[in-house]
Amino acid sequence: MSPIVTNQHIDALAILRSHGRSFYFASHLLSKRHRNRAARLYAVCRQIDDLADEAQDQRYAKTALHALKQSILQQQPIDRLAYQATELCRDMAIEAPLLDLINGVASDLEDVRVQNQSELQHYAYQVAGTVGLMMCEALDVSDPEAHPYAIDLGIAMQLTNIARDLAEDAQNNRVYFPADWIGTMSPEQILNPNQDQQLCLQQATKKLLDLADNYYQRGLLGLPYLPGRAAYGILVAASVYREIGEEIKKADYQAWRFRAKVSWLKKIGCAFDAISRYAIKKQPKFIKNT
Repeated sequence: MSPIVTNQHIDALAILRSHGRSFYFASHLLSKRHRNRAARLYAVCRQIDDLADEAQDQRYAKTALHALKQSILQQQPIDRLAYQATELCRDMAIEAPLLDLINGVASDLEDVRVQNQSELQHYAYQVAGTVGLMMCEALDVSDPEAHPYAIDLGIAMQLTNIARDLAEDAQNNRVYFPADWIGTMSPEQILNPNQDQQLCLQQATKKLLDLADNYYQRGLLGLPYLPGRAAYGILVAASVYREIGEEIKKADYQAWRFRAKVSWLKKIGCAFDAISRYAIKKQPKFIKNT
C-alpha cells in the first residue's frame, strides 16, 4: 500500500469521526477491512457534499463537480478528491452510483423547491440511496438482490436528515418538504411560521418521518445479505439514525425549532437494544456470511 493511500485512510477515519458521529460509532462493529473501506467511501461522499454545502461561489462549485465527474469517467484525477474517488472506483464497482450522487449534490446548488413526494424520493435516492449501493461494494456484498434493501435504507436515512435539517436547509434557501404537503411556504416562513404554518409543518414532519420508518423497515430486511459483523454495524447505524426521528417526535414534530441529536448514552442504548433484538430474532441462516 502506498503512503498516499495510507494517509487517505487516516484522513477518512478523521472525517468520519468529526462529521459522521453516528456512523463512526457504528463503524467499530465492522472488520478492519470494511471499516477502512466504509470510511474512505464516507470521506469522498462527504467532500462531494461539502462542495455544494460550503460553496461561496455556485458557479465554481458546479465547475468543480463537473470536473470531478470527468475525472471519474476518464480515470484521470486532477486533485486529491478526484484521486480518492477514482481510487475507490478502481477498488469497488461504484462508478454509476457515484456519478448519480454527484448529480444529486449538484441539484442542491439551485434554489431547491421540491414539488411532490415523487421528487423527494428521487432526490433521496440520488444523494443517499446511491450510498447504500456503494456500501454494498464496500462491505463485499455481491448478491444484486441486496441492492433494493440498501437503497431503501439510504433513502430512510436521508429522509431523517431532511426532517432534522429543516431549519438549516431553509437558511440555505432549500425546501425539501414537498409543496403538495406544505403549499408555497417560503424558507422565511419555515424559520418563523405562524400558528397555521406551524401546524402544517408538524403534520408534514410527521408524514416525512412515517415515510422514513417505512423505508427503514424495508431496508433492514436486507441484513441477511451482509457479512456477520457488517450486519450488526449497519443495524446499529440505522437504529441510531432512526432515533433522530424519535427525538423530533418527542418535540411534537417541531423540527424548525432545533436540530435533533442523539446523545452517546442514548446511542449505546440503541445499539444494545438493536443488537439484542436482532440476535434473538435471527434464525441460524439469517446472516448468510460470517
